[in-house]
Amino acid sequence: MYLERVFSTDFIQIQEPVLVAAEDDEFNEPEPDLAVLEQPYMIYGKRKPGTGDVALLVEISHTTMDRDTKTKPRLYALAGFPEYWVADVEARQIWVYRDPS
Repeated sequence: MYLERVFSTDFIQIQEPVLVAAEDDEFNEPEPDLAVLEQPYMIYGKRKPGTGDVALLVEISHTTMDRDTKTKPRLYALAGFPEYWVADVEARQIWVYRDPS
């Protein structure tokens, strides 16, 4: 809800795929729990947003911490997403991954 207040609901995409240029088909269209978009989501129509369309990806992690903190950061960094957060529910902390280079 905080991110919706900051960016407005028009810029928040919830549990919808984003495009990633990856050779592994399993990760071509991951579905982060939340994506903050550069433009209102209505602009994208049927097209899925990619790296240039996304300002922030967020995963809310409880049972998938290993995948969310080891596999996905590398995937998102290689794809060029600028920022990725993992909200660790159990530890009540946020892991922040910035600057894919």
